[in-house]
Amino acid sequence: MFRRRLRLPSPAIVIAMIALLLVLGGTAVAATAGKHADVKADTKLIKKLAPTLTVKNANALGGAAPAAYQKAVMWAEVEGDGTISAQSGGITVSHAFTGEYYVHFGSTVAGHAISATMEWRSGQGLTSGNILAGRCGGGTGGIICVGGSGNNNTSTVYVQTDDNTNANEANRAFTVVVNP
Repeated sequence: MFRRRLRLPSPAIVIAMIALLLVLGGTAVAATAGKHADVKADTKLIKKLAPTLTVKNANALGGAAPAAYQKAVMWAEVEGDGTISAQSGGITVSHAFTGEYYVHFGSTVAGHAISATMEWRSGQGLTSGNILAGRCGGGTGGIICVGGSGNNNTSTVYVQTDDNTNANEANRAFTVVVNP
């Protein structure tokens, strides 16, 4: 009977196979480790930014933000003429003087972080300038707002926008946000 003898692979083939297994195994481990690190970093970033990003992004996409965020974050995008182009709800604006706006939130903003940013609109060229924002109503952490009746209360935020030289007040579009 004919018996076939099993031939062992050459040392070069053995080394090549071991190297191939190590490379493939190492790539899988590296890809898995990298994926977990990215997920952890993304999760931390999302948790940190979610209260301010979720409401605006949901509205921009035509959806509704989660109820917890709708109550926690209040915001308005205001045009230079004082009209509101977008908002989280229940907000009005008084605009009696050039570059001065009273944003009425309908509930107290005392003890909440307030931020305002200048908005850049198409056709107005490159712009810069200062923007100031503060809670009305006086007292600790507030300013006294005198630009008309009904403005000096803790539900109102005063916003002032300046021109490119920061020397004169100017009507400018802005976004104001009140965080929990």
